Amino acid sequence: APAAPAAASAQAQKREADDSSDAPSKRGAPTNFDSATSARRPESDGKRPVPSDDGADRPKESGPYHANHTQRYKEVIAFAQEALENCRLHADKQHEENTRLEIARNQEMSWLRKQIKHHCYQSKVRLPQGALERWCFAQYLLSNFEDPMLPAQPKFDSGLYHELRRFKHSREEPVRAVVNNIAKDCSESIARLETYRAAASQLPALEIEVEEVDDVFRIKCEKTSLDLRKMHVQRLRRRYELAGSDPALFNERLFRLACRYDGLGGAGYQGALPEAAFDVLQKHLGVDQECFASPFNAYLPKFCSAFADVDGPFGSQGSFMTCDFSQGGAFEANPPFVEETMQCLAVKAHEVLSSVAAPVTFVIIVPAWSDTPSYDMNHESKFLRQELRYSRHEHIYKEGYQHRTAKQYRQSEADTFVFFLQNDAAAQAHPVTEDLVNEFNLAFVQPEERDSL
Repeated sequence: APAAPAAASAQAQKREADDSSDAPSKRGAPTNFDSATSARRPESDGKRPVPSDDGADRPKESGPYHANHTQRYKEVIAFAQEALENCRLHADKQHEENTRLEIARNQEMSWLRKQIKHHCYQSKVRLPQGALERWCFAQYLLSNFEDPMLPAQPKFDSGLYHELRRFKHSREEPVRAVVNNIAKDCSESIARLETYRAAASQLPALEIEVEEVDDVFRIKCEKTSLDLRKMHVQRLRRRYELAGSDPALFNERLFRLACRYDGLGGAGYQGALPEAAFDVLQKHLGVDQECFASPFNAYLPKFCSAFADVDGPFGSQGSFMTCDFSQGGAFEANPPFVEETMQCLAVKAHEVLSSVAAPVTFVIIVPAWSDTPSYDMNHESKFLRQELRYSRHEHIYKEGYQHRTAKQYRQSEADTFVFFLQNDAAAQAHPVTEDLVNEFNLAFVQPEERDSL
């Protein structure tokens, strides 16, 4: 079992250092990309077929571990179908919980990180950076949402299996053992949280302490201390007030929010477009909502996010997977760089584009992994108006830990695709023009703050 709750700031700083140097590790990321390119929508009547078993139809830039590319390709498609249906059935289960339980959940995530490292060490399996976070992102979409962060009753995860198998000398049985063991460990964490949930509800509320030193807003509860930047706390307060949330509960809800994202870790999964790039999308396309954001990194007036229970008081519209797009609109979508999540985005975006008569625009920002079904769906889409590609180290994202560190930008460690998808109504009302592309290129590749890197 995990140790008693302890200070979390040191853990976060260590994860920040670990995360800052790694490229987004993908379950099959292609390598050796060419320079940035731009392409208009190809003349195509629809979706690309699933690759044949002999690999003849495989995209040219297939990932290094996709030895069984066809099987993995089909698994991701099936996963997205199941996950979207599951989200529709269980999305309303998230509800606000108490601070004691949030601290306990943070400690369970720390324990799970230690466990997966231990299992990989014992089985002599190499562990990629961020593998546990990717596993949680994917498995959570198939869970019953009884816990707002950890997946209940996780299944055997083929994505984690293939990710661990991609390394040389990784054998099948040890890898299967790691995948099964982390699922078992997560079930144990869920069981402990369920037991603690019942007990915590009977205990008095914990006191939240706040200390402000220079540019640091330090928020504490028992032995857990989290440092935030004052500027971001001020932004959060404005979003909190605009959402009409109870002012008396601000510090308590802020602590739970910070504790949740500290437990989540993975700064690379919390990055965002530079502000200047958002401004270009607003100016030319009327984009006013982010599909994958958090209260910490959201820039546009409206945003969807992962955790309705802690994000809701700060203005979140809830999960993208269940958000209502029936009225149309223009949306920016920069999902966690996890194949399963990217496929869910592609499927739902095309459902909306195909069914809504009002103007609909999706600007999708994803890593340049051209051996995935989501890439095929976007690249061959009849709704594709423009496809841009940016080379690694030549464009910038907002830092995932922007709310905790003075460093606000980081160079991308992987190539990036940007897909502009529009139905006919949107293309007529707000076309993707050459001026838009030129301004977006400048904002994404050379923002004003680049010199500060």
